[in-house]
Amino acid sequence: MPARKGIICLEGPWSRDLRSPDSVRSMVQFLAENGPYELIYRQVASAADLRLLLRTLRRSAYHRFRVLYFAFHGDPGVIKFGSYDMPLRAVAAAMGGSWRGRDVIFGTCETLQATPATLRTFMKSTRARSISGYVKEPDFIEATALDLLVMRLLLRGLSPSRVRAELMRVCPGLVADYGFQIHNARGA
Repeated sequence: MPARKGIICLEGPWSRDLRSPDSVRSMVQFLAENGPYELIYRQVASAADLRLLLRTLRRSAYHRFRVLYFAFHGDPGVIKFGSYDMPLRAVAAAMGGSWRGRDVIFGTCETLQATPATLRTFMKSTRARSISGYVKEPDFIEATALDLLVMRLLLRGLSPSRVRAELMRVCPGLVADYGFQIHNARGA
């Protein structure tokens, strides 16, 4: 029996208030359980933690995990840890070239509002098949729902261009309102 495909979800803090219930965890668990897909979920409190996790994920034991999902705050070209910004180039450096043929989803505000050169460099450095995310600030629940749909389509084997077409068929308003983009390594 072949190994199940998997999802790696790395989630940053959404609030300084420790009582805040905000998290994508239960939604990603729902997708994994109904896939069925294997799930690795980790909360990430700092850029140092993220670098360590991404270096660990380079190991071949994790190559069956087809989707890497970053659930963080963001700004153009960066993911955020409170007041600290981690640029895409630093994320790519920590990932190394270990993501060949797999997909990266940035469930982060505005991160894909980076320059085209920055996005190309990220994909080339990581060898990712695709990257997707937002150029605007989306609603938390709606964006998470859109991210789950993207994960499901990618894990079912659709190409990034087919995923884009399916999104435009089923939820064009969300795609347009939040500036959701999906880029593939072939530039299509």
